[in-house]
Amino acid sequence: MGNTARIVNISEGKRVMPSKNGFVMAWRDMRNQPWYKSTDHVAIFTHIMLSATSKPMAYNRKGAVCQLSAGDFVTTYDELGAQFDLDKSKVRRIVDTFIKHGQITKRLISENKINKG
Repeated sequence: MGNTARIVNISEGKRVMPSKNGFVMAWRDMRNQPWYKSTDHVAIFTHIMLSATSKPMAYNRKGAVCQLSAGDFVTTYDELGAQFDLDKSKVRRIVDTFIKHGQITKRLISENKINKG
């Protein structure tokens, strides 16, 4: 037990993290989720957490202005798929897994019956 932990600063260019953009807290129990062994699931879940708003704001999505609350994130299956080189149907199944486990909720943003996200 002679090994001790070291604290290492993660650098991004000249800026040392943590940045002024805030932080996201994650429960360690996330490792116990049934989907945790899938790297695609973990990548998408982490992306959603890191992309969610930290405070309420107005958001213009393809001409539809909507009010976002803290914790909201606007995207489409296609956009998520492009981020991780996954097809739309796989992203849909992954997101449905999170919805089924009550970890995220989904709502449509639409204007005049046209889906915006």
